[in-house]
Amino acid sequence: HTILSGKMMSVRNRVVHAEDVLRTMQARAQELEGARVAKFSGVGAARKEDQLEEAAKLYLRLGMIQQHCEILVELGLWERALSVAPGASLGYWSSLSLRYADHLEELKKYEEAVPYLAATHSVDRLVDSVVSHGKLEDAFVVSKAACAGRFGRLQLEDGRKGVSPEEEEEAMARLHNISRLLAQRHIALGRPIIGAACRLAVNDAEMAVRALYLGNELSLASQLACTFGQQNDTSDAV
Repeated sequence: HTILSGKMMSVRNRVVHAEDVLRTMQARAQELEGARVAKFSGVGAARKEDQLEEAAKLYLRLGMIQQHCEILVELGLWERALSVAPGASLGYWSSLSLRYADHLEELKKYEEAVPYLAATHSVDRLVDSVVSHGKLEDAFVVSKAACAGRFGRLQLEDGRKGVSPEEEEEAMARLHNISRLLAQRHIALGRPIIGAACRLAVNDAEMAVRALYLGNELSLASQLACTFGQQNDTSDAV
């Protein structure tokens, strides 16, 4: 349906077309985020933290780095979030680092907040912090380092957006290669229908018919070949 009509299908298929897979996975992640307000009961009920962590994993695979980090922060996993945050942008990482410094200061962990103030070149806050704790010598050193240009303004622009035609071509080739490997795995495990679905997910109807043919799903192979008007050696054999 997706190939013939160009419309995306909101269905919970085991194999989702490439044009629909990102939306489907994002919807799944948002559903898992609903754990914040859901009530859980019973032995088999998933814990809220487990569902949120699963949502964070999905966001990471979707390239939605900021959403991934925000869930980790909510779970108290600040260091993990900060290690990934530059993938969203340096501006976001800087903002998150300052939020973590605030968090540490609220917990009276002033010394642990210092590296984050220094890394973000927040000289005024860093000096104020060490002065307020009576470390005037440290404040003097920081001030001199700033004068020497060692805490210059961070380049926080997000940089170039989008991909070049060459990168787009490489990405498409990678997608088709993964689809082929998935199909081969399912066919080797005696699941030719799922293997064919993996090829259809990237519009490769010819190889989908071949997967069904080799798996002896001749009726389905015939119907699929007719649907797409195929006329080749495989469709003739079917």
